[in-house]
Amino acid sequence: MECLSISSPLLENARSIAGILLSSHIFKVVAGLLLSSWLLCEIAFYFYLRYIVLPELNRLTTPVEGAHTPWDEFHKIIDVVSQLKESYAFERFFSGWFLGAPIKDIRRGNVREMLAWALYSKAQSTLTVRQKACVEDVLYWLKMRFQIDCPEGYNPQVRPMLLTLDKITYMHRPLVFYASLTVIQVLGHSVLTLLGFRRHEVNGIAYWYRSRVRDVRPGEEASLPMVFFHGISPGLNLYLLVIHTLSRGRKMVLMEVPHIAMCLNFKAKRLGDMVKTVEIIAKRHRMPYFSVVGHSFGSLCAAWVSKHLKHNVRQLVLLDPVSLLLGLPDVCYNFLHKKPKTVMEHLLHYGGSMEITIHHTLRRQFWWYEGQLFLDEIKCPVYVGLSGNDEIVPSAILKLYIEDHLAKTHAEEHHRHLIRARRSSSRGVGNGSSHSQPHNQDSTCKTFEKETASVSSGKGQVAGPELVSGSGGLSTAPCHLNHTPGDERGCILQRIQYVYWEGWSHGEILFRFPQLKALDMALREQEKLFRSPDVSAAIDMSRKGGAHRQSSLDHSRAVMSSHRDTRKLSTSTVVGVNENGGAGLSSSIKFKS
Repeated sequence: MECLSISSPLLENARSIAGILLSSHIFKVVAGLLLSSWLLCEIAFYFYLRYIVLPELNRLTTPVEGAHTPWDEFHKIIDVVSQLKESYAFERFFSGWFLGAPIKDIRRGNVREMLAWALYSKAQSTLTVRQKACVEDVLYWLKMRFQIDCPEGYNPQVRPMLLTLDKITYMHRPLVFYASLTVIQVLGHSVLTLLGFRRHEVNGIAYWYRSRVRDVRPGEEASLPMVFFHGISPGLNLYLLVIHTLSRGRKMVLMEVPHIAMCLNFKAKRLGDMVKTVEIIAKRHRMPYFSVVGHSFGSLCAAWVSKHLKHNVRQLVLLDPVSLLLGLPDVCYNFLHKKPKTVMEHLLHYGGSMEITIHHTLRRQFWWYEGQLFLDEIKCPVYVGLSGNDEIVPSAILKLYIEDHLAKTHAEEHHRHLIRARRSSSRGVGNGSSHSQPHNQDSTCKTFEKETASVSSGKGQVAGPELVSGSGGLSTAPCHLNHTPGDERGCILQRIQYVYWEGWSHGEILFRFPQLKALDMALREQEKLFRSPDVSAAIDMSRKGGAHRQSSLDHSRAVMSSHRDTRKLSTSTVVGVNENGGAGLSSSIKFKS
Protein backbone atom coordinates (compact mmCIF):
# COMPACT_ATOMS: atom_id res chain seq x y z
CA MET A 1 0.00 0.00 0.00
CA GLU A 2 2.87 2.34 0.81
CA CYS A 3 4.40 1.68 -2.62
CA LEU A 4 1.12 2.50 -4.30
CA SER A 5 0.80 5.73 -2.39
CA ILE A 6 4.29 6.74 -3.42
CA SER A 7 3.86 5.82 -7.10
CA SER A 8 0.52 7.54 -7.55
CA PRO A 9 1.87 11.08 -7.07
CA LEU A 10 4.76 10.28 -9.38
CA LEU A 11 2.38 9.14 -12.12
CA GLU A 12 0.27 12.25 -11.70
CA ASN A 13 3.35 14.46 -11.92
CA ALA A 14 4.55 12.61 -15.06
CA ARG A 15 1.18 13.07 -16.73
CA SER A 16 1.11 16.74 -15.93
CA ILE A 17 4.64 17.24 -17.24
CA ALA A 18 3.79 15.34 -20.46
CA GLY A 19 0.69 17.47 -20.93
CA ILE A 20 2.70 20.64 -20.56
CA LEU A 21 5.28 19.42 -23.10
CA LEU A 22 2.65 18.38 -25.62
CA SER A 23 0.89 21.70 -25.37
CA SER A 24 4.05 23.71 -25.33
CA HIS A 25 5.31 25.72 -28.24
CA ILE A 26 8.75 24.07 -28.01
CA PHE A 27 7.40 20.59 -28.68
CA LYS A 28 5.46 21.78 -31.69
CA VAL A 29 8.55 23.42 -33.09
CA VAL A 30 10.69 20.31 -32.56
CA ALA A 31 8.05 18.04 -34.09
CA GLY A 32 7.71 20.38 -37.05
CA LEU A 33 11.45 20.42 -37.61
CA LEU A 34 11.65 16.62 -37.48
CA LEU A 35 8.76 16.24 -39.90
CA SER A 36 10.21 18.82 -42.27
CA SER A 37 13.62 17.15 -42.15
CA TRP A 38 12.08 13.79 -42.93
CA LEU A 39 10.11 15.22 -45.87
CA LEU A 40 13.24 16.92 -47.21
CA CYS A 41 15.14 13.62 -46.94
CA GLU A 42 12.38 11.82 -48.82
CA ILE A 43 12.36 14.46 -51.58
CA ALA A 44 16.14 14.38 -51.87
CA PHE A 45 16.09 10.56 -51.93
CA TYR A 46 13.49 10.56 -54.72
CA PHE A 47 15.44 12.97 -56.91
CA TYR A 48 18.70 11.17 -56.18
CA LEU A 49 17.30 7.85 -57.42
CA ARG A 50 15.38 9.33 -60.33
CA TYR A 51 17.97 11.70 -61.80
CA ILE A 52 21.35 10.45 -60.60
CA VAL A 53 21.09 6.71 -59.99
CA LEU A 54 18.55 5.73 -62.68
CA PRO A 55 20.53 7.07 -65.69
CA GLU A 56 23.51 5.01 -64.56
CA LEU A 57 21.37 1.93 -64.04
CA ASN A 58 19.82 2.26 -67.51
CA ARG A 59 23.17 1.88 -69.22
CA LEU A 60 23.27 -1.37 -71.17
CA THR A 61 25.65 -4.07 -69.99
CA THR A 62 27.30 -6.88 -71.93
CA PRO A 63 27.43 -10.49 -70.78
CA VAL A 64 30.65 -12.32 -70.07
CA GLU A 65 31.23 -15.19 -72.46
CA GLY A 66 31.12 -18.56 -70.76
CA ALA A 67 30.82 -22.28 -71.41
CA HIS A 68 27.09 -22.04 -72.17
CA THR A 69 26.31 -20.06 -75.29
CA PRO A 70 22.86 -18.67 -76.10
CA TRP A 71 22.80 -20.77 -79.28
CA ASP A 72 23.11 -24.04 -77.33
CA GLU A 73 20.48 -23.02 -74.79
CA PHE A 74 18.13 -21.84 -77.53
CA HIS A 75 18.24 -25.21 -79.25
CA LYS A 76 17.74 -27.05 -75.97
CA ILE A 77 14.59 -25.15 -75.08
CA ILE A 78 13.25 -25.58 -78.62
CA ASP A 79 13.78 -29.35 -78.34
CA VAL A 80 11.90 -29.44 -75.03
CA VAL A 81 9.01 -27.45 -76.51
CA SER A 82 8.90 -29.97 -79.36
CA GLN A 83 8.69 -32.83 -76.86
CA LEU A 84 5.87 -31.10 -74.96
CA LYS A 85 3.98 -30.07 -78.09
CA GLU A 86 0.74 -31.74 -76.98
CA SER A 87 0.69 -29.70 -73.75
CA TYR A 88 2.74 -26.65 -74.73
CA ALA A 89 2.40 -25.86 -78.41
CA PHE A 90 5.21 -24.07 -80.20
CA GLU A 91 2.74 -21.37 -81.19
CA ARG A 92 2.25 -20.61 -77.48
CA PHE A 93 6.01 -20.43 -76.96
CA PHE A 94 6.53 -18.23 -80.03
CA SER A 95 3.66 -15.87 -79.30
CA GLY A 96 4.56 -15.68 -75.61
CA TRP A 97 7.83 -13.90 -76.32
CA PHE A 98 5.78 -11.21 -78.07
CA LEU A 99 3.50 -10.63 -75.07
CA GLY A 100 0.88 -13.00 -76.46
CA ALA A 101 0.46 -11.25 -79.81
CA PRO A 102 -1.32 -13.33 -82.49
CA ILE A 103 1.16 -14.99 -84.83
CA LYS A 104 -0.58 -13.45 -87.84
CA ASP A 105 0.44 -9.98 -86.56
CA ILE A 106 4.12 -10.86 -86.09
CA ARG A 107 6.47 -9.85 -88.89
CA ARG A 108 9.98 -11.02 -89.70
CA GLY A 109 11.42 -7.75 -88.47
CA ASN A 110 9.88 -8.41 -85.06
CA VAL A 111 11.34 -11.92 -85.00
CA ARG A 112 14.78 -10.62 -85.98
CA GLU A 113 14.56 -8.13 -83.13
CA MET A 114 13.75 -10.88 -80.64
CA LEU A 115 16.41 -13.29 -81.95
CA ALA A 116 19.10 -10.59 -81.87
CA TRP A 117 18.49 -10.25 -78.14
CA ALA A 118 17.99 -13.97 -77.44
CA LEU A 119 21.17 -15.08 -79.24
CA TYR A 120 23.50 -12.11 -78.73
CA SER A 121 21.94 -9.85 -76.06
CA LYS A 122 22.08 -7.02 -78.58
CA ALA A 123 19.78 -4.69 -80.44
CA GLN A 124 19.23 -5.72 -84.05
CA SER A 125 20.98 -2.61 -85.38
CA THR A 126 24.23 -3.46 -83.54
CA LEU A 127 24.67 -6.98 -84.96
CA THR A 128 27.69 -7.82 -87.08
CA VAL A 129 27.30 -9.18 -90.61
CA ARG A 130 27.94 -12.73 -89.43
CA GLN A 131 25.48 -12.39 -86.57
CA LYS A 132 22.80 -11.09 -88.92
CA ALA A 133 23.42 -14.08 -91.17
CA CYS A 134 22.97 -16.41 -88.21
CA VAL A 135 19.66 -14.75 -87.34
CA GLU A 136 18.50 -15.33 -90.92
CA ASP A 137 19.52 -18.99 -90.59
CA VAL A 138 17.37 -19.36 -87.48
CA LEU A 139 14.43 -17.75 -89.26
CA TYR A 140 14.78 -20.29 -92.06
CA TRP A 141 15.18 -23.14 -89.56
CA LEU A 142 12.00 -22.14 -87.69
CA LYS A 143 10.14 -22.05 -90.98
CA MET A 144 11.31 -25.54 -91.94
CA ARG A 145 10.77 -27.15 -88.54
CA PHE A 146 7.58 -25.47 -87.30
CA GLN A 147 6.11 -23.98 -90.47
CA ILE A 148 6.43 -20.50 -88.95
CA ASP A 149 6.67 -18.20 -91.98
CA CYS A 150 6.04 -14.63 -90.89
CA PRO A 151 5.49 -11.98 -93.58
CA GLU A 152 8.31 -9.57 -94.31
CA GLY A 153 8.25 -6.17 -92.64
CA TYR A 154 7.96 -4.80 -89.10
CA ASN A 155 4.83 -4.31 -86.98
CA PRO A 156 5.39 -1.49 -84.43
CA GLN A 157 2.33 -2.69 -82.49
CA VAL A 158 4.10 -5.97 -81.65
CA ARG A 159 6.80 -5.72 -79.01
CA PRO A 160 9.00 -8.65 -77.93
CA MET A 161 10.21 -9.08 -74.36
CA LEU A 162 13.82 -7.88 -74.52
CA LEU A 163 14.76 -8.50 -70.90
CA THR A 164 18.18 -6.81 -70.78
CA LEU A 165 17.47 -4.12 -73.39
CA ASP A 166 14.18 -2.65 -72.19
CA LYS A 167 14.32 0.44 -69.99
CA ILE A 168 14.21 0.16 -66.21
CA THR A 169 10.78 1.27 -65.03
CA TYR A 170 10.53 0.94 -61.27
CA MET A 171 8.01 2.04 -58.66
CA HIS A 172 9.53 4.37 -56.09
CA ARG A 173 9.74 3.31 -52.45
CA PRO A 174 10.17 5.96 -49.76
CA LEU A 175 13.31 6.14 -47.68
CA VAL A 176 11.39 4.99 -44.62
CA PHE A 177 10.62 1.73 -46.48
CA TYR A 178 14.32 0.86 -46.75
CA ALA A 179 14.96 2.03 -43.19
CA SER A 180 12.24 -0.31 -41.96
CA LEU A 181 13.71 -3.20 -43.95
CA THR A 182 17.09 -2.52 -42.38
CA VAL A 183 15.56 -2.78 -38.90
CA ILE A 184 13.80 -6.02 -39.87
CA GLN A 185 17.04 -7.47 -41.23
CA VAL A 186 18.86 -6.60 -38.00
CA LEU A 187 16.16 -8.41 -36.03
CA GLY A 188 16.43 -11.38 -38.39
CA HIS A 189 20.19 -11.48 -37.94
CA SER A 190 19.65 -11.55 -34.18
CA VAL A 191 17.40 -14.59 -34.56
CA LEU A 192 20.02 -16.35 -36.71
CA THR A 193 22.63 -15.63 -34.04
CA LEU A 194 20.36 -17.19 -31.42
CA LEU A 195 20.04 -20.26 -33.64
CA GLY A 196 23.81 -20.64 -33.58
CA PHE A 197 24.76 -19.05 -36.92
CA ARG A 198 27.75 -16.75 -37.32
CA ARG A 199 28.26 -14.27 -40.15
CA HIS A 200 31.34 -14.56 -42.40
CA GLU A 201 32.47 -13.05 -45.70
CA VAL A 202 34.35 -14.38 -48.74
CA ASN A 203 35.15 -12.35 -51.88
CA GLY A 204 32.69 -9.66 -50.84
CA ILE A 205 29.86 -12.20 -50.43
CA ALA A 206 28.44 -12.61 -46.93
CA TYR A 207 27.13 -15.90 -45.57
CA TRP A 208 25.96 -17.41 -42.29
CA TYR A 209 27.44 -20.67 -41.05
CA ARG A 210 26.57 -22.98 -38.19
CA SER A 211 28.90 -25.84 -37.41
CA ARG A 212 26.93 -27.20 -34.46
CA VAL A 213 24.81 -30.17 -35.49
CA ARG A 214 21.48 -29.64 -33.73
CA ASP A 215 19.00 -32.23 -32.46
CA VAL A 216 20.63 -35.41 -33.72
CA ARG A 217 18.63 -38.31 -32.34
CA PRO A 218 20.44 -41.24 -30.65
CA GLY A 219 21.71 -43.69 -33.24
CA GLU A 220 21.03 -41.24 -36.10
CA GLU A 221 23.75 -40.02 -38.44
CA ALA A 222 24.19 -36.32 -39.08
CA SER A 223 22.67 -35.35 -42.42
CA LEU A 224 24.54 -33.76 -45.30
CA PRO A 225 25.67 -30.16 -44.82
CA MET A 226 23.30 -27.81 -46.63
CA VAL A 227 23.97 -24.65 -48.66
CA PHE A 228 20.84 -22.47 -48.92
CA PHE A 229 20.06 -19.68 -51.43
CA HIS A 230 17.08 -17.43 -50.74
CA GLY A 231 14.86 -15.93 -53.41
CA ILE A 232 13.60 -12.40 -54.08
CA SER A 233 12.65 -11.19 -50.62
CA PRO A 234 13.84 -8.92 -47.79
CA GLY A 235 16.77 -11.28 -47.28
CA LEU A 236 16.89 -14.36 -45.07
CA ASN A 237 14.22 -13.02 -42.68
CA LEU A 238 11.43 -14.55 -44.74
CA TYR A 239 13.05 -17.99 -44.48
CA LEU A 240 13.53 -18.34 -40.71
CA LEU A 241 10.93 -21.12 -40.45
CA VAL A 242 12.50 -22.98 -43.38
CA ILE A 243 15.97 -22.62 -41.88
CA HIS A 244 14.82 -23.82 -38.47
CA THR A 245 13.07 -26.87 -39.99
CA LEU A 246 15.76 -28.01 -42.42
CA SER A 247 18.76 -27.35 -40.18
CA ARG A 248 18.12 -30.17 -37.71
CA GLY A 249 21.01 -32.61 -37.58
CA ARG A 250 23.21 -30.90 -40.16
CA LYS A 251 25.72 -28.13 -40.74
CA MET A 252 24.20 -25.26 -42.67
CA VAL A 253 25.41 -22.37 -44.84
CA LEU A 254 23.04 -19.49 -45.63
CA MET A 255 24.13 -17.37 -48.58
CA GLU A 256 23.22 -13.69 -48.68
CA VAL A 257 22.21 -12.41 -52.13
CA PRO A 258 21.86 -8.65 -51.51
CA HIS A 259 20.99 -7.62 -55.09
CA ILE A 260 17.64 -9.42 -54.77
CA ALA A 261 17.04 -8.43 -51.13
CA MET A 262 15.73 -4.86 -51.64
CA CYS A 263 18.76 -3.22 -50.01
CA LEU A 264 19.85 -0.77 -52.77
CA ASN A 265 22.81 -2.93 -53.76
CA PHE A 266 23.31 -2.45 -57.50
CA LYS A 267 26.47 -4.55 -57.92
CA ALA A 268 25.17 -8.05 -58.48
CA LYS A 269 27.59 -10.92 -58.15
CA ARG A 270 27.77 -13.12 -61.21
CA LEU A 271 26.75 -16.75 -60.92
CA GLY A 272 30.34 -17.81 -61.55
CA ASP A 273 31.51 -15.72 -58.58
CA MET A 274 28.88 -17.35 -56.41
CA VAL A 275 30.13 -20.81 -57.42
CA LYS A 276 33.73 -19.92 -56.55
CA THR A 277 32.59 -18.57 -53.20
CA VAL A 278 30.71 -21.76 -52.35
CA GLU A 279 33.78 -23.79 -53.30
CA ILE A 280 35.93 -21.73 -50.91
CA ILE A 281 33.32 -22.04 -48.15
CA ALA A 282 33.17 -25.82 -48.57
CA LYS A 283 36.96 -26.10 -48.23
CA ARG A 284 37.11 -23.67 -45.31
CA HIS A 285 34.50 -25.55 -43.28
CA ARG A 286 35.52 -29.05 -44.40
CA MET A 287 32.40 -29.95 -46.36
CA PRO A 288 33.54 -32.27 -49.18
CA TYR A 289 29.93 -33.21 -49.92
CA PHE A 290 26.84 -31.14 -49.36
CA SER A 291 23.25 -30.51 -50.39
CA VAL A 292 22.21 -27.33 -52.24
CA VAL A 293 18.78 -25.74 -51.78
CA GLY A 294 17.41 -22.84 -53.80
CA HIS A 295 14.02 -21.14 -53.65
CA SER A 296 12.64 -19.11 -56.56
CA PHE A 297 15.49 -16.87 -57.82
CA GLY A 298 17.85 -18.79 -55.54
CA SER A 299 17.30 -21.85 -57.74
CA LEU A 300 19.49 -20.13 -60.37
CA CYS A 301 22.44 -20.02 -57.97
CA ALA A 302 21.71 -23.55 -56.74
CA ALA A 303 21.59 -24.89 -60.31
CA TRP A 304 24.93 -23.30 -61.17
CA VAL A 305 26.58 -24.71 -58.07
CA SER A 306 25.24 -28.19 -58.84
CA LYS A 307 26.53 -28.05 -62.44
CA HIS A 308 29.97 -26.62 -61.71
CA LEU A 309 30.68 -28.39 -58.40
CA LYS A 310 29.11 -31.69 -59.40
CA HIS A 311 31.72 -33.74 -57.55
CA ASN A 312 30.74 -32.04 -54.28
CA VAL A 313 26.98 -31.69 -54.60
CA ARG A 314 25.14 -34.85 -53.50
CA GLN A 315 21.62 -33.45 -53.57
CA LEU A 316 19.87 -30.57 -55.32
CA VAL A 317 16.61 -29.15 -53.97
CA LEU A 318 14.63 -26.70 -56.13
CA LEU A 319 11.57 -25.02 -54.57
CA ASP A 320 9.34 -22.96 -56.88
CA PRO A 321 12.24 -23.04 -59.36
CA VAL A 322 12.52 -20.33 -62.00
CA SER A 323 15.64 -22.02 -63.39
CA LEU A 324 13.90 -25.07 -64.89
CA LEU A 325 13.04 -24.28 -68.53
CA LEU A 326 13.83 -20.60 -68.01
CA GLY A 327 13.77 -20.18 -71.80
CA LEU A 328 9.98 -20.41 -71.77
CA PRO A 329 8.39 -16.94 -71.85
CA ASP A 330 6.16 -17.59 -68.82
CA VAL A 331 8.54 -16.56 -66.01
CA CYS A 332 9.62 -13.32 -67.70
CA TYR A 333 6.05 -12.39 -68.60
CA ASN A 334 4.50 -13.30 -65.25
CA PHE A 335 7.04 -11.42 -63.15
CA LEU A 336 7.76 -8.32 -65.24
CA HIS A 337 4.93 -7.77 -67.73
CA LYS A 338 1.70 -9.34 -66.49
CA LYS A 339 -0.87 -6.95 -65.07
CA PRO A 340 -1.64 -8.13 -61.52
CA LYS A 341 -5.18 -9.20 -60.70
CA THR A 342 -5.10 -11.25 -57.50
CA VAL A 343 -3.80 -10.11 -54.11
CA MET A 344 -0.73 -12.34 -54.42
CA GLU A 345 0.04 -11.00 -57.91
CA HIS A 346 -0.15 -7.42 -56.62
CA LEU A 347 2.18 -8.34 -53.75
CA LEU A 348 4.73 -9.91 -56.11
CA HIS A 349 4.44 -7.08 -58.64
CA TYR A 350 4.65 -4.04 -56.38
CA GLY A 351 6.56 -5.68 -53.55
CA GLY A 352 9.06 -7.52 -55.75
CA SER A 353 9.51 -6.96 -59.46
CA MET A 354 8.98 -3.17 -59.41
CA GLU A 355 11.51 -2.48 -56.64
CA ILE A 356 14.51 -0.66 -58.14
CA THR A 357 17.22 -3.04 -56.87
CA ILE A 358 15.44 -6.16 -58.10
CA HIS A 359 14.34 -4.53 -61.34
CA HIS A 360 17.91 -3.48 -62.13
CA THR A 361 19.23 -6.97 -61.37
CA LEU A 362 16.78 -8.57 -63.78
CA ARG A 363 17.06 -5.91 -66.49
CA ARG A 364 20.82 -5.37 -66.58
CA GLN A 365 22.63 -8.19 -64.79
CA PHE A 366 20.66 -11.31 -65.65
CA TRP A 367 21.27 -13.47 -68.73
CA TRP A 368 18.58 -16.04 -69.41
CA TYR A 369 20.88 -18.66 -70.92
CA GLU A 370 23.21 -18.68 -67.90
CA GLY A 371 20.46 -19.59 -65.46
CA GLN A 372 18.51 -22.08 -67.57
CA LEU A 373 18.49 -25.64 -66.23
CA PHE A 374 17.44 -28.96 -67.75
CA LEU A 375 16.98 -32.21 -65.89
CA ASP A 376 19.52 -34.06 -68.02
CA GLU A 377 22.20 -31.62 -66.84
CA ILE A 378 21.80 -32.61 -63.19
CA LYS A 379 24.31 -35.22 -62.06
CA CYS A 380 22.96 -35.79 -58.54
CA PRO A 381 19.63 -36.72 -56.93
CA VAL A 382 17.19 -33.83 -57.21
CA TYR A 383 14.01 -32.88 -55.39
CA VAL A 384 11.64 -30.36 -56.99
CA GLY A 385 8.81 -28.59 -55.17
CA LEU A 386 6.09 -27.05 -57.37
CA SER A 387 3.18 -24.85 -56.28
CA GLY A 388 0.01 -25.59 -58.22
CA ASN A 389 -1.19 -21.96 -58.48
CA ASP A 390 2.25 -20.42 -58.86
CA GLU A 391 1.97 -16.83 -60.06
CA ILE A 392 5.46 -16.87 -61.61
CA VAL A 393 6.56 -20.41 -62.46
CA PRO A 394 4.58 -22.47 -65.05
CA SER A 395 4.31 -25.33 -62.56
CA ALA A 396 1.83 -27.41 -64.59
CA ILE A 397 4.21 -27.43 -67.57
CA LEU A 398 7.20 -28.25 -65.36
CA LYS A 399 5.25 -31.15 -63.86
CA LEU A 400 4.61 -32.57 -67.33
CA TYR A 401 8.25 -32.01 -68.27
CA ILE A 402 9.48 -33.91 -65.20
CA GLU A 403 7.11 -36.82 -65.82
CA ASP A 404 8.08 -36.98 -69.49
CA HIS A 405 11.76 -36.97 -68.56
CA LEU A 406 11.23 -39.71 -65.97
CA ALA A 407 9.43 -41.91 -68.45
CA LYS A 408 11.89 -41.56 -71.31
CA THR A 409 15.06 -41.77 -69.23
CA HIS A 410 13.84 -44.78 -67.30
CA ALA A 411 12.98 -46.53 -70.54
CA GLU A 412 16.45 -45.72 -71.92
CA GLU A 413 18.08 -47.15 -68.80
CA HIS A 414 16.03 -50.31 -69.17
CA HIS A 415 17.26 -50.80 -72.75
CA ARG A 416 20.86 -50.18 -71.69
CA HIS A 417 20.52 -52.97 -69.14
CA LEU A 418 19.22 -55.36 -71.78
CA ILE A 419 22.07 -54.51 -74.19
CA ARG A 420 24.72 -54.98 -71.52
CA ALA A 421 23.16 -58.23 -70.41
CA ARG A 422 23.19 -59.58 -73.98
CA ARG A 423 26.81 -58.52 -74.51
CA SER A 424 27.79 -60.14 -71.23
CA SER A 425 26.00 -63.33 -72.15
CA SER A 426 27.65 -63.52 -75.58
CA ARG A 427 31.11 -62.89 -74.09
CA GLY A 428 30.56 -65.59 -71.50
CA VAL A 429 29.54 -68.20 -74.09
CA GLY A 430 32.31 -67.28 -76.53
CA ASN A 431 35.08 -67.48 -73.93
CA GLY A 432 33.87 -70.69 -72.36
CA SER A 433 33.28 -68.79 -69.14
CA SER A 434 31.03 -70.11 -66.47
CA HIS A 435 29.19 -66.76 -66.51
CA SER A 436 26.85 -67.70 -69.32
CA GLN A 437 24.09 -65.62 -67.74
CA PRO A 438 24.22 -61.91 -66.99
CA HIS A 439 25.50 -61.13 -63.53
CA ASN A 440 23.08 -58.92 -61.59
CA GLN A 441 24.77 -57.33 -58.62
CA ASP A 442 21.57 -55.59 -57.61
CA SER A 443 18.50 -55.82 -59.83
CA THR A 444 17.38 -55.48 -63.42
CA CYS A 445 14.32 -53.40 -64.10
CA LYS A 446 11.62 -55.31 -65.99
CA THR A 447 8.91 -52.72 -65.54
CA PHE A 448 8.96 -51.50 -69.12
CA GLU A 449 8.84 -54.80 -70.99
CA LYS A 450 5.07 -54.50 -71.31
CA GLU A 451 4.79 -50.73 -71.09
CA THR A 452 7.41 -49.51 -73.58
CA ALA A 453 4.84 -48.92 -76.31
CA SER A 454 2.61 -47.03 -73.90
CA VAL A 455 5.50 -44.89 -72.69
CA SER A 456 6.75 -44.07 -76.18
CA SER A 457 3.26 -43.02 -77.24
CA GLY A 458 2.95 -40.70 -74.26
CA LYS A 459 0.11 -42.63 -72.61
CA GLY A 460 2.07 -43.92 -69.64
CA GLN A 461 1.52 -42.24 -66.29
CA VAL A 462 3.86 -42.15 -63.33
CA ALA A 463 2.32 -44.18 -60.53
CA GLY A 464 5.01 -44.81 -57.93
CA PRO A 465 8.39 -46.38 -57.20
CA GLU A 466 8.94 -50.02 -58.05
CA LEU A 467 11.93 -52.09 -59.11
CA VAL A 468 11.55 -55.67 -60.27
CA SER A 469 14.52 -57.97 -59.90
CA GLY A 470 15.69 -60.35 -62.58
CA SER A 471 14.41 -63.32 -60.57
CA GLY A 472 10.91 -61.89 -60.49
CA GLY A 473 10.95 -60.59 -56.92
CA LEU A 474 10.51 -57.00 -55.87
CA SER A 475 13.58 -55.02 -54.92
CA THR A 476 13.62 -51.85 -52.85
CA ALA A 477 17.05 -50.79 -54.11
CA PRO A 478 16.93 -47.15 -55.20
CA CYS A 479 19.28 -47.59 -58.14
CA HIS A 480 20.84 -50.11 -60.50
CA LEU A 481 24.43 -51.25 -60.06
CA ASN A 482 24.44 -53.94 -62.71
CA HIS A 483 28.09 -54.58 -63.52
CA THR A 484 28.42 -57.26 -66.15
CA PRO A 485 31.57 -59.44 -66.26
CA GLY A 486 34.42 -57.55 -67.89
CA ASP A 487 32.43 -54.31 -67.88
CA GLU A 488 33.44 -51.86 -65.17
CA ARG A 489 30.97 -49.13 -66.12
CA GLY A 490 28.39 -48.46 -63.47
CA CYS A 491 24.79 -48.19 -64.59
CA ILE A 492 22.94 -46.09 -62.03
CA LEU A 493 19.31 -45.08 -62.12
CA GLN A 494 19.25 -42.01 -59.95
CA ARG A 495 16.10 -40.69 -58.36
CA ILE A 496 14.32 -37.53 -59.43
CA GLN A 497 11.52 -36.72 -57.02
CA TYR A 498 9.01 -33.92 -57.10
CA VAL A 499 6.03 -32.76 -55.09
CA TYR A 500 3.13 -30.79 -56.54
CA TRP A 501 1.36 -28.64 -53.96
CA GLU A 502 -2.11 -28.32 -55.47
CA GLY A 503 -3.66 -24.87 -55.15
CA TRP A 504 -0.63 -23.22 -53.54
CA SER A 505 0.79 -19.81 -54.43
CA HIS A 506 4.43 -18.96 -55.10
CA GLY A 507 6.39 -19.18 -51.85
CA GLU A 508 3.52 -20.58 -49.78
CA ILE A 509 5.70 -23.50 -48.67
CA LEU A 510 7.78 -21.03 -46.63
CA PHE A 511 4.97 -20.58 -44.12
CA ARG A 512 3.46 -24.08 -43.85
CA PHE A 513 5.17 -25.87 -40.99
CA PRO A 514 3.56 -29.36 -41.45
CA GLN A 515 4.51 -29.42 -45.14
CA LEU A 516 8.01 -28.19 -44.31
CA LYS A 517 8.40 -31.08 -41.89
CA ALA A 518 7.22 -33.48 -44.59
CA LEU A 519 9.67 -31.91 -47.03
CA ASP A 520 12.49 -32.30 -44.52
CA MET A 521 11.67 -36.00 -44.07
CA ALA A 522 11.54 -36.53 -47.84
CA LEU A 523 14.95 -34.94 -48.31
CA ARG A 524 16.48 -37.10 -45.60
CA GLU A 525 14.97 -40.21 -47.16
CA GLN A 526 16.43 -39.26 -50.52
CA GLU A 527 19.86 -38.95 -48.91
CA LYS A 528 19.84 -42.72 -48.39
CA LEU A 529 20.53 -43.02 -52.11
CA PHE A 530 24.11 -41.91 -51.66
CA ARG A 531 24.68 -43.13 -48.09
CA SER A 532 25.93 -46.42 -49.55
CA PRO A 533 29.62 -46.29 -50.59
CA ASP A 534 28.79 -48.41 -53.65
CA VAL A 535 26.19 -45.91 -54.80
CA SER A 536 28.53 -42.97 -54.23
CA ALA A 537 31.25 -44.71 -56.21
CA ALA A 538 28.82 -45.40 -59.04
CA ILE A 539 27.73 -41.75 -59.10
CA ASP A 540 31.35 -40.61 -59.36
CA MET A 541 32.02 -43.21 -62.06
CA SER A 542 29.04 -42.05 -64.09
CA ARG A 543 30.29 -38.46 -63.92
CA LYS A 544 33.77 -39.41 -65.09
CA GLY A 545 32.37 -41.57 -67.87
CA GLY A 546 30.88 -38.68 -69.82
CA ALA A 547 34.10 -37.37 -71.39
CA HIS A 548 33.76 -39.19 -74.70
CA ARG A 549 30.09 -38.19 -74.91
CA GLN A 550 31.10 -34.56 -74.39
CA SER A 551 33.51 -34.81 -77.32
CA SER A 552 30.63 -36.09 -79.46
CA LEU A 553 28.56 -33.13 -78.33
CA ASP A 554 31.37 -30.71 -79.20
CA HIS A 555 31.62 -32.31 -82.64
CA SER A 556 27.89 -31.89 -83.25
CA ARG A 557 28.11 -28.24 -82.20
CA ALA A 558 31.01 -27.74 -84.61
CA VAL A 559 28.91 -29.23 -87.41
CA MET A 560 26.06 -26.88 -86.54
CA SER A 561 28.46 -23.92 -86.47
CA SER A 562 29.86 -24.76 -89.90
CA HIS A 563 26.34 -24.98 -91.29
CA ARG A 564 25.53 -21.58 -89.81
CA ASP A 565 28.63 -20.08 -91.40
CA THR A 566 27.58 -21.27 -94.84
CA ARG A 567 23.93 -20.39 -94.22
CA LYS A 568 22.80 -23.92 -94.99
CA LEU A 569 21.25 -24.66 -91.63
CA SER A 570 18.35 -27.06 -91.80
CA THR A 571 16.50 -29.37 -89.45
CA SER A 572 18.90 -32.20 -90.22
CA THR A 573 21.82 -30.27 -88.68
CA VAL A 574 20.26 -30.23 -85.22
CA VAL A 575 21.78 -33.37 -83.78
CA GLY A 576 20.26 -34.80 -80.61
CA VAL A 577 23.13 -35.70 -78.31
CA ASN A 578 22.69 -37.31 -74.92
CA GLU A 579 24.42 -35.18 -72.25
CA ASN A 580 23.52 -37.43 -69.32
CA GLY A 581 27.10 -38.50 -68.84
CA GLY A 582 25.94 -42.10 -68.99
CA ALA A 583 24.27 -41.84 -65.62
CA GLY A 584 20.65 -41.59 -66.61
CA LEU A 585 18.71 -39.33 -64.25
CA SER A 586 15.37 -40.75 -63.37
CA SER A 587 13.23 -42.15 -60.64
CA SER A 588 12.49 -45.79 -59.99
CA ILE A 589 8.93 -45.79 -61.27
CA LYS A 590 6.18 -47.90 -62.73
CA PHE A 591 3.52 -46.98 -65.25
CA LYS A 592 -0.19 -47.45 -65.58
CA SER A 593 -1.83 -47.20 -68.96
